[in-house]
Amino acid sequence: MLGSRTLHGRARWLLTLALTGVGAFAQGSNTAEAKNVPPKPTWTATIGSPTHSAGFWEAASTARFEAFNGARITLHPFAGQPARVRLMNERQRMMIDGKMRVLAMLYVDQGRVEVNTVATDAHVLLFSSHRGIAVSYGGRMEALVEGEYASFANRSGNVLTSTGRRYSPLATNRIKSFNSAIPEGSESSLLAPPKTVSAERQLYAVTSAPVQLAGLSWSPAEKAKGFEVRLTGSDVRYTV
Repeated sequence: MLGSRTLHGRARWLLTLALTGVGAFAQGSNTAEAKNVPPKPTWTATIGSPTHSAGFWEAASTARFEAFNGARITLHPFAGQPARVRLMNERQRMMIDGKMRVLAMLYVDQGRVEVNTVATDAHVLLFSSHRGIAVSYGGRMEALVEGEYASFANRSGNVLTSTGRRYSPLATNRIKSFNSAIPEGSESSLLAPPKTVSAERQLYAVTSAPVQLAGLSWSPAEKAKGFEVRLTGSDVRYTV
């Protein structure tokens, strides 16, 4: 009887050893397969027809890119010049609000860039050609680089600005501007939008031909030097 129990115990031990070996092999195989999966691109073009040359993306009309972490940037030409940015493949790790975050990075050489970081893990680190640096997360930021000036505006959420030393928070509806004369930057309030905007109801079929808008008007905005009109649907990913 003792010999039978010993034999049974040995068989069970061998079976356990065999199962353990199979489990270890399967785990190693899955790990190897995971390593072979290519990483998600840092930036992916989603809307528009931007061109790529000498490391820069240029957009003569509206174009959009989405980052690996859910952030979206929209490029707009400004003052008759295309937007030009360098989208970096590298990702920056940064401690924000007590947590280590992974940020998508870009460099703005000229033009206007909208940054959307509403998604939970969306964090963007933006450099400009005039020393100014900005971090956006949990909201919307706009960057404008023209001539000798670089400006960052906080539309909503969190924006941090810096010149390479320390980061300072930028409140909602505030703008931080940098140039060679003011290397540390100057801060001011965003202009208030027109109080009223009106237009005639019009229906257009889907067409590539240009159309005209009639009866479009708005109240003047104090200190505004110009206006940009954009038509968007309920899904703001698309601009008409």
